[in-house]
Amino acid sequence: MRSWRYFLAVLALAGAWSLMTDTARAAVTPEQKAAAKEIQDLLREANRQIRVKDLDAATKTLSTARDELKKLAASGDERETRGLAAPLEKRLAGMEKLLGEKLGRSGMPAGPSFSKEVAPILLARCGACHVRRTRGGLSMSSYAAIGQGADGSPVVVAGDSESSRLVESIRSGDMPRGGGRVPSEELATLEAWIKGGARFDGDNPNTPLDRLVPAGSAMPAMTDALMVARPKGNETVLFSRDIAPVLVAQCIGCHGGNQASANLNLDDFNSLLRGGNTGALLVPGKADESLLIQKLRAPERERMPLRRPALPEETIARFVTWINEGATFDGLDPRRPTDEIAEIYRTSQMSHEELSAERVDYARKKWHLAIPDEKPAQHETPQFLFVGDRPAAELAPLADLAEASATRFAKYVNLPTGEPLIRGRLTFFVLARRFDYGEFAQMVEGREAEATEDAHWRYDILDAYSCLVLPREADPARASGLLTRELIGAYLEHLAEVPAWFARGSALALAAQLEPRGADRAALDEAARAARAKLTNPQAFLTGNVVPAEVDPLSYGFVKFLLTSPERYRALLASLRGGQKFDEALKQHYGRDAEALVKLWPR
Repeated sequence: MRSWRYFLAVLALAGAWSLMTDTARAAVTPEQKAAAKEIQDLLREANRQIRVKDLDAATKTLSTARDELKKLAASGDERETRGLAAPLEKRLAGMEKLLGEKLGRSGMPAGPSFSKEVAPILLARCGACHVRRTRGGLSMSSYAAIGQGADGSPVVVAGDSESSRLVESIRSGDMPRGGGRVPSEELATLEAWIKGGARFDGDNPNTPLDRLVPAGSAMPAMTDALMVARPKGNETVLFSRDIAPVLVAQCIGCHGGNQASANLNLDDFNSLLRGGNTGALLVPGKADESLLIQKLRAPERERMPLRRPALPEETIARFVTWINEGATFDGLDPRRPTDEIAEIYRTSQMSHEELSAERVDYARKKWHLAIPDEKPAQHETPQFLFVGDRPAAELAPLADLAEASATRFAKYVNLPTGEPLIRGRLTFFVLARRFDYGEFAQMVEGREAEATEDAHWRYDILDAYSCLVLPREADPARASGLLTRELIGAYLEHLAEVPAWFARGSALALAAQLEPRGADRAALDEAARAARAKLTNPQAFLTGNVVPAEVDPLSYGFVKFLLTSPERYRALLASLRGGQKFDEALKQHYGRDAEALVKLWPR
């Protein structure tokens, strides 16, 4: 969602006349609306088919939905159809992932490891077009998605690299498009993996590649592509603040999406660095030699944006300064979409109150994706937004419980008084029916909820929310415990980049301590003891490579062990609030790294 403040900022960068021209073109026709409704119906039917395990039918339905979505995207200027197509694309990708999980293979690894060797290559080489997007009908967002192939045709034939389109397209030079080559040693790794059976060596074939290869980890460098340069601190022009909004408003309509003009894709920073058919866009430090500046200042027939007014000279001057200062990237992850990079910067400049108001709209959109036929009620407090399938008067007591829990948690960990727990508030989606909870997981997050799952939180910088199943007759103590668990977990992920075991374990352990009537502590302790007795490889636990059923017991038990010294735990959180990295803070306050601490954790 982009507020009018954002568009006013774009006006200042890109010119009022250009924006008015785009707005005039952005009318959606009744036919396009009808097409979007048809795609939505197809997705709901596919959801039903997956639930009843009619996977062949679901595959055909999703293929039809993909074809119809392509027609919708092609029915007008991309700037016109994006508002309709983007949420449908997200839902379709989620459904394809779910189907892939049902159809995906698993087993012991043979040949190269998918998680450690193959996934980093695919993310680096195919990320912009096929991991974070679904170009040409091919999603490579997860192992399961790769197994689905492109529009029903396989791209990987297990055991036969010669017949695999993935290998063929790389050998022919057709892929990756937009510049760069896949080095021969990486191609050999992919071939060896396919010949070995194209096996998956993780826990869940639906795990996104971005999670298998976390941001900041070592990635292969793309041949012939520029390396990402980080700011030195003296830059006057920032990519996220000054450049990304202009690319979104003026360039990505042609140079983004499924068919980027001239194979120049600006959907993310890595793709920008690769350039297109005419070569690299940038020569860092030399704006006058950069193709981007030459195109922005070219005569009208060659100038970019094509067939649109020229960018104001002051806007071009910002591009010139940015390139001369090194064309640096100040975002968190150069693989993240350009529009999100711009949005993250914009929201980072908002006050708590401004961002809280924005997240009301985020919540409305998520609800509509999951439960489009039911209008929710909502109740707001200083720290929380409650959205649910019951009257607002019934949400108010839950909000009071959450506020009380937040106060107890803040006092326990010595949080500064007067500050919001999470900037922009935490949204609670409260659902009475497990079916709707499953719909939310599928339609909003592209995954299938576990049978025993009753709540989960998500924090991704732009938004913070928890979705939970809470029948109207639920015991207040249980409700309070559940709310406490969720707000603690979301707070910790909001606070810093922390390991999943730490956020999950802290949420379970602190909720059990602060709300003892809301959890079966004896059962938690027994499960933790049993899981700890079987654990022989600390790294397997710390990286999440254990049996899924043991993740929560191990996380709970280990954090409970850390909480035997509350002072150290509080000091750890204080260091994280101050900006220290988790591993450094843990070693500073506990004297050892996580692996050594697991070994000290009694069996």
